[in-house]
Amino acid sequence: MNRHVKSQHKTAYHEWTNQLDQLSNKSQKRMSYVFMKTNETKRKSSNSKSFYNNNHPRQIQLSQSILENLIVDLGLPLSIVERDAFIKFMNVIDPTFAMTSRRTLSRTTIPRLYTATNDELKKCCNQSNFISLTLDIWTDRRLRAFFAMTGHAFVDNTLKSYVLCFLPLHGSHTANFLLQTYENVIRMFDIQTKLVRLVTDNAANNIKAFENLIIPDFEHYFNIEDDDNDEIESDIDLDGFSDDDDDDAKEESYNQVIHGNAINIIEPIKHSFDNIAANSESLRIPRSAHTIQLVINDGLKQISSIQSALVKVSKIAKLSHTSTIFAEKLEHIGRSIPKANKTRWNRQFSIVAKSNILYTLSLGSSLLTSLISRFGGLLEELDVIIDKSIPQKSSSELYRDQIFIYSPFLDGKFELHWIVTSALPLEIKNVLCENIKNLICDHCIVFRHNNSSKTTPRLNATDDDQSSKTATAKTTPKRKSIFSNIERKNIKKQKLDNLAFIKDEINIYLNDDESDSNRFILIDQSIKYKALNYLAKKVFTVPATSSPVERVFSQSGFIFRQHR
Repeated sequence: MNRHVKSQHKTAYHEWTNQLDQLSNKSQKRMSYVFMKTNETKRKSSNSKSFYNNNHPRQIQLSQSILENLIVDLGLPLSIVERDAFIKFMNVIDPTFAMTSRRTLSRTTIPRLYTATNDELKKCCNQSNFISLTLDIWTDRRLRAFFAMTGHAFVDNTLKSYVLCFLPLHGSHTANFLLQTYENVIRMFDIQTKLVRLVTDNAANNIKAFENLIIPDFEHYFNIEDDDNDEIESDIDLDGFSDDDDDDAKEESYNQVIHGNAINIIEPIKHSFDNIAANSESLRIPRSAHTIQLVINDGLKQISSIQSALVKVSKIAKLSHTSTIFAEKLEHIGRSIPKANKTRWNRQFSIVAKSNILYTLSLGSSLLTSLISRFGGLLEELDVIIDKSIPQKSSSELYRDQIFIYSPFLDGKFELHWIVTSALPLEIKNVLCENIKNLICDHCIVFRHNNSSKTTPRLNATDDDQSSKTATAKTTPKRKSIFSNIERKNIKKQKLDNLAFIKDEINIYLNDDESDSNRFILIDQSIKYKALNYLAKKVFTVPATSSPVERVFSQSGFIFRQHR
């Protein structure tokens, strides 16, 4: 406005400035004078003290440390960089450090860190062969809903857990909406073909959203045709020889020799897959540790005699956390009573145990009934006879998944001890142990067959490209591979040996005394246990609970607290 009047209405502007000079107080300082003095003071102070530039290694190091260690790990608010006390502290640490502004943190530094972390996650997912997921939905105190997913995989023989996403949810949490969000996340990290299991709670929308998900590559085996020639060609390249007239007789005799061997190889693979395919195709599994909590809850509900005792114990526990006098007396005698929690039944057990209350025999019977109703599918999969009169819970069928059977076998401290030390008859123990060993062998056979079927097309594609190039220069018949006779013999020998050494490897593992003290012996000794190592790296990625994603929610509640 001032500039417009000065340039377009010069006469009026001069009259106005003259009147202003006559009316103004000469002793009063103008606002521009004050700002000019302040800027000069800042300029003098800044000239007297030198700071690191933005690209200096020390400046970058301290800025990253503030962000990663204080703001991210400790959960301190972004406003800490504007606090005088923190600025003075950093001035003591390094006087030449230029404090990062809050605006720079929120608009530049944190987005850059998020992008770098996301790229690292994608790299880890790309390096992993198997990944398991835990998934849940959380609502904060302001009733804002969030969708979180964690991934678990072996990276360099070390089990790693990462937060893959923490996304806000808007609208109704329908099954279709949850499934779409889930598919977007796994598509972003390109892990569709690497998934082992998805662990969720038994919420109705989770069950409906993920009940039809199939384990990746599992549907491939349902398409195995019954034609023997097709089966042979899928495992052994019968067309790998030359079409020259001189080699026809040799090829015919060689085919007659290996034809029976190839069928003998295919039949065990089909048999192994039939054994593991019945109840293992579902990707989603329930939280087994949480189901055990529900078993305890069922047992406590069915025993009326213990209810009054639990009420008294709960009141005592509550008093220890509300009365300072009672808390001081407990501290004086060196005792403490944990706080009661309705959804953590092991917490109730700790309360009762510290109160020296004995259980009744009826409680054990109730717990056994609840175990059968919730884990009946697992017991039937083990061929354990159960009481058919006990009604089964909806989650019972999900425990038919054989991963609940062979996962303890691969744990060096469990193996088959949980069966050998049980109260079952000796004959049943032997049958169960033999069935589990056969199941482990079947899985190893199918995994190795699956890997060979994935690598074979790549080799054939490469060979086809090479043969097509030579066909343009020469008129000789095409070969599918160079030195195909030698390759063929190697394939034959390898496949015949695979089925034998797996059983020997299982027996060596069970007789290894070192496995009793090393839970991850199959991971640590990959050379000694080649087949079992591959299976263990897949199974050990599956968590027994959804606690990893629950920890994300706990940290989120800390981050979303009011003063941030």
